[in-house]
Amino acid sequence: MRHRMIGSCRTGLGNENPVILDNLKTGNEIFDNFLDEMFSDAIEKFFSKYGRVDFGISNDADGDITVQMGIEPTYKFDPLYIIGICENKAKSYRRKGIAWGLYGSEISSSTVYYSEFKYKTTFLKFVEKWSERLAEVVKSQGKLIFEEEKDD
Repeated sequence: MRHRMIGSCRTGLGNENPVILDNLKTGNEIFDNFLDEMFSDAIEKFFSKYGRVDFGISNDADGDITVQMGIEPTYKFDPLYIIGICENKAKSYRRKGIAWGLYGSEISSSTVYYSEFKYKTTFLKFVEKWSERLAEVVKSQGKLIFEEEKDD
């Protein structure tokens, strides 16, 4: 998760943009345990250099759940590397980039979707494994909504 400097609103320091990966779990024990398994696998395959991943959960316009995991930049020239696993495997993606602005702002990135990969890669195997399992867990738990408006 992007770090914030204490008092950044008063000093003008820090990145005022919202974080990409908010690290908020669902409170649903079965779904959260599933996420822990997926994150452990992702750390082993993609993020071992960091030893951790940040994550975010959201619904897209069609109501499909997407779990994003990765690293977002904290400071200038830090990398952005996010993997998004969706119930609909075709919507899964890998996003890479770099922050050009201070405190991880002005991120330049590119996104490659599952269908755009031409060769069997670790990413494709990961998506095939976890996308199906995500759909099964969501189906077993009923409709899960992860949006700002869920508190209404």
